[in-house]
Amino acid sequence: MSRVVVKTTYVPLPPSPAPLPDRVDLSLFDALWICFAPIQRLLLFRGSHVPPLPALLDSLRSALSRTLLHYFTLAGKLTYAPASDDVFIDCSPAAIGPGVAFFEAEYEGGDLGRLADDEVHNVDAFVQLIPELNATELPAPVFTVQVTRFRGAEGSADQGVALGFAAHHSVVDGRALWRFVEAWAVECHGEAGPPPPSLDRSVIKHPKGKEIARMFLHRMSPCLDVLTPTTLCYGAEPRTEPRASSNSECGGNEQTTPARFHCT
Repeated sequence: MSRVVVKTTYVPLPPSPAPLPDRVDLSLFDALWICFAPIQRLLLFRGSHVPPLPALLDSLRSALSRTLLHYFTLAGKLTYAPASDDVFIDCSPAAIGPGVAFFEAEYEGGDLGRLADDEVHNVDAFVQLIPELNATELPAPVFTVQVTRFRGAEGSADQGVALGFAAHHSVVDGRALWRFVEAWAVECHGEAGPPPPSLDRSVIKHPKGKEIARMFLHRMSPCLDVLTPTTLCYGAEPRTEPRASSNSECGGNEQTTPARFHCT
């Protein structure tokens, strides 16, 4: 079983009706996560309702572009500022101009149904379906997307597609990422989206917020232009084969996915 990336493009933001801020500072709560591994999510889609791949890709890309306008920090770059000795999200035109990396891949030799339904998941296979997000050296991107086609046997139809994405934990937390995915899914439906979020960290008031954020940054990574990845391990011995939960929020197929993409 192997994944092959066949195409890499970028999804830019559409023109904004109002000027976007050039810089978004990290709050003291954001700074805690500066060196942690990215948030990774994977959605698997199978069945006759999955549209042909070209139409699916066009729908996902165009809807992603429109959604990013309201979540523009995901198109920014995590950047070190020597003058102030801290890290911020660079949302200047030069930083967000290229957009978000969008990888198109093919996966051969795997069974999508088995991959989704096995009680003990194939971690190595799942890893191949999620894009890499390298943020060890700043400036660095904070969000990437990968769409993987599961090729069927020769002469047979494709089994389905996987939609994977990775986001830097200092820019978005788990709930905020799902709100983004839900808004993206609504755009794919062609329906009116939810109210846009506020990305203004200045609403978080603390008399020493900037000092605390800077302290967290330096404790996590003394040399701020190079970040050392940090991972939390729970339990005496790490599990190498995580088990699927029967009541998991994100299940193995489209029927249990909380954000349902229906591309038109």
